[in-house]
Amino acid sequence: MPYQEQAQAVLEEWRRVELQLEAAEPGSDEAEILEADARQLRDQYQDLIDEAITAHQPEPPPFPDE
Repeated sequence: MPYQEQAQAVLEEWRRVELQLEAAEPGSDEAEILEADARQLRDQYQDLIDEAITAHQPEPPPFPDE
């Protein structure tokens, strides 16, 4: 389940960036950088889903229960 593991890491980073973005001053340089980071992580997550579908692997999410 490599796609799910990679997606979990991307989602954790994406959540971290979104929390930082909420705290950033709107329109600031920091906010612009965080917005770009969030877009990049969203695209990376979508790429993982697309790759999983192409490889006929379980797509993220859902994640397996541990």
